[in-house]
Amino acid sequence: LKMKLGFQCDDFIITYMGSPCTLRGPDTVIRSMPKILEKSENAKLLILSRRESETLEEGYLRKLTKQLGVLRHVRIIPGILNREKLSEFINISHVIVFPFKVLSSEPPLAILEVMSLGKVVITTNISSLQEIVNKNRGILVRPNDPKALAKKILFLIEHQEELMRLGKNAQKYATNLPSWEEITQKTIHVLHEVALED
Repeated sequence: LKMKLGFQCDDFIITYMGSPCTLRGPDTVIRSMPKILEKSENAKLLILSRRESETLEEGYLRKLTKQLGVLRHVRIIPGILNREKLSEFINISHVIVFPFKVLSSEPPLAILEVMSLGKVVITTNISSLQEIVNKNRGILVRPNDPKALAKKILFLIEHQEELMRLGKNAQKYATNLPSWEEITQKTIHVLHEVALED
């Protein structure tokens, strides 16, 4: 898969997955690339742009990669991916970034899904994201701060043992969360108790 993307086997893959909407921060990770490439030429950015059709925002992201001179280090994969294809992309990734500027709803389930696969998540310290991703099982940065994001990614590139440790902790946390069945049973139990109090 790396070869199909034009990447090398030893490249460090940073993956953004989600909408190309800039409020979700894909432009922030693109802006972090020049700083990362100053110290690590083998860093590559994969943007899994979940959208039905071409958007203005995706066009803007493509233009930004050209303006910053990082075009050959960035791949934008458009469209809705099936589970198998998405798994392939996640498997070749070292780090998954969710650099939200604003989080208008609950955190996306995708964060826990990639954590359960042992992948390190870098996201922003806004809303309830801080409860899911903390210093023992991921990395938090300020929103809309490409320099801070680049610094954290470079740290992981240079400290592979920390990458492994965070990935293992993330996987342990995500896989030990209650199942949907357990949550359903607890909810029914609470509702039953409330109904009996009335």
